[in-house]
Amino acid sequence: DDNPFLKSSFEQQFIAGLTYSFLYNEMIDALDEHQFFVNANLDVAGNILDLLSNGETPKKFLGMEFAQYARIDTDLRYHFNFAPEQTLATRLFAGIGIPYGNSDVMPYSRQFYAGGPYSVRAFPI
Repeated sequence: DDNPFLKSSFEQQFIAGLTYSFLYNEMIDALDEHQFFVNANLDVAGNILDLLSNGETPKKFLGMEFAQYARIDTDLRYHFNFAPEQTLATRLFAGIGIPYGNSDVMPYSRQFYAGGPYSVRAFPI
């Protein structure tokens, strides 16, 4: 209750959108000197529902507020095999999520996070 930003990210929302993905994988041949991997995703939600809704705010679909956001992320990997059993492996993962229109914050299920299932958290897995 003290943090409205945090509270609104946990509110129930209807999410309807499209996800576009691009995958390029050159890491099949382990003997190649240079290997690249790219996985890019674009997730856009709420635009069709926004067109179909009436002018009331907050806009609703089936009696529930719907989320509007754009989220893009990319996973880049490069392996340099400089000897038969020696490889320099690099990785960059980056992304951004932008709520707009009917949303002030990204839905909790679409937010980025650090850690994994064994990280310190305030609730069980």
